[in-house]
Amino acid sequence: MSDSNKKLLIVAPYFYPNIEWGGPVTVSLNHAVALKNAGYTVTVLTTNASNRENKLENIPSDINGVRIIYAKGILPKTAWSLRIFLSFDQIIKGWKLIPEFDMVHFHDCFIIQNIVLSIRCRLLRIPYVITPHGSLSFAKERSKSVLKRVFTNLLMGKYLEGSSKIITVSESEKKDIDLNFPKLKNKTICVPNIIKAESFAKIDIRSRLHIPEGDLILLCLSRLYQLKGVAELTLGFLKFLEKYNKNATLIFAGPDAGAVNEIKRLLSETRFRNKVIFTGEVVGEIKSNIIYNVDIVCLLSKSESMPTVLLEAASFAKPVICTKECNMDSLINYGGAILTTRKAEDIATSINKLTKNETRLSIGKKAKDWFDKNYNTTKIVNKYKDIYKNAK
Repeated sequence: MSDSNKKLLIVAPYFYPNIEWGGPVTVSLNHAVALKNAGYTVTVLTTNASNRENKLENIPSDINGVRIIYAKGILPKTAWSLRIFLSFDQIIKGWKLIPEFDMVHFHDCFIIQNIVLSIRCRLLRIPYVITPHGSLSFAKERSKSVLKRVFTNLLMGKYLEGSSKIITVSESEKKDIDLNFPKLKNKTICVPNIIKAESFAKIDIRSRLHIPEGDLILLCLSRLYQLKGVAELTLGFLKFLEKYNKNATLIFAGPDAGAVNEIKRLLSETRFRNKVIFTGEVVGEIKSNIIYNVDIVCLLSKSESMPTVLLEAASFAKPVICTKECNMDSLINYGGAILTTRKAEDIATSINKLTKNETRLSIGKKAKDWFDKNYNTTKIVNKYKDIYKNAK
């Protein structure tokens, strides 16, 4: 793809405004807008999959110059809970659209329409790349690992092997793919996510959420379900309060995906139930304000590719507590995060290490330095431009 050919089609199973579905939605939007700002004509072909009462006519068709086409999906309002993003309309629309473009960028792997549309690309000799978003991991924690292997062997061979590049967002994800798919080793390349720093009006989250002065504020910003280790974080936080007798508040910010009742059950058995706050889904300025106002950001995931919230925390110079499965080795080695297990005692110890203000400031500064060094938007966009230019 030469510099003069800058028509890019992004194909994703779900997209904005479903930001409550996690990092892939945010980074996909950031990627599309950044490439548009770099001179590309960018179109996103996605589906109307949603867990809201959205109707197609109420969804934006243009975001910052990026054209967005929403195809009708099968069971769009239950797509996320079922993890099925099937859309024959997306196949039909994509089959017609692809000849107009010089490059196609598929997001995710276990999507029927991506596999079908990749055939169209190969027939027309239009190059395409794939960003799996961790979907090529066969870790048992990510569920359905056996079915994923069967699906991969039966249907995904040509889809993966026909791609120009498979773009991972972390070195650990790249190593995982290289191990599971030796034939793809020369295709995989690591390109960091684009994290957009947004300006926002400052809000005093402490007073708004009625958090006592002097309380250490911890944040877990995520969809609340077992894969994120939220129950284990709760137990570790309670252990910290009990063992070290210090004042702290834990905020769970994100939509309930099946774990809130379990967390509340754990809290009901203790005297610290008023030390945990549930905000529900937070977006935009409120989300930025919460990260800006807290002291520590925690994520104890059992499987991740590269958690967007931890990158956002680093961009705000916030110290992080995370598990090895968050794949933040680079940040940890740089000194911007503390590694923990999901054992309550280890979590409590990790929190206690960050009770001193000077320690938090020191680790937070290292996190910010690491972020600025590795997540420069111009450098990342240039990497994408090189990939698209050299795609075959």
